[in-house]
Amino acid sequence: WPVLGAIAIVSALLVQRVMLPHENVSTDVPVAASLLALFVGLIGAKVWYAVLHPGPWRTALLGGWAVDGFLLVASIVVVASLVVLSLPVAAVLDAITPGLFLAVAIGRIGCFLAGCCAGRVTDSRFGSDGSYERLETDVLKRKYELTTMSGDGTRVTQQAVVTLPKSLE
Repeated sequence: WPVLGAIAIVSALLVQRVMLPHENVSTDVPVAASLLALFVGLIGAKVWYAVLHPGPWRTALLGGWAVDGFLLVASIVVVASLVVLSLPVAAVLDAITPGLFLAVAIGRIGCFLAGCCAGRVTDSRFGSDGSYERLETDVLKRKYELTTMSGDGTRVTQQAVVTLPKSLE
């Protein structure tokens, strides 16, 4: 997931850099404000994860990230930065938003592949489950299971197994 996280960040910044001229705003200062918001937002993601997973603080800080905390803190920081820098808040937010949604989508794929954001067990017809199966070799096998409901209410389960080299864990 770290690779997809890096791709998500770079993609968001590139989309923002492409969108800003369409809003008649220079690119350098708003991108710098976004980088500041990104850094502080990552801290917010860690803190919010720690709040959602009570226990020893070191365990929580070494654990996952919570996108809600990131979005809340990063939004506040970027708006405050734009106001302080006297930049057009609405125009810059219009340029930031597509890249932000792209980054969240890419990041969610990384979360799903890492297995860290499985969520709660569900009876929904669209629920999915991913689980690891470790082999004795240097291969990681990831099993994906998709359970759907047929028209008559019976459950239909389909499985797919993806094998990755251990280096991609």
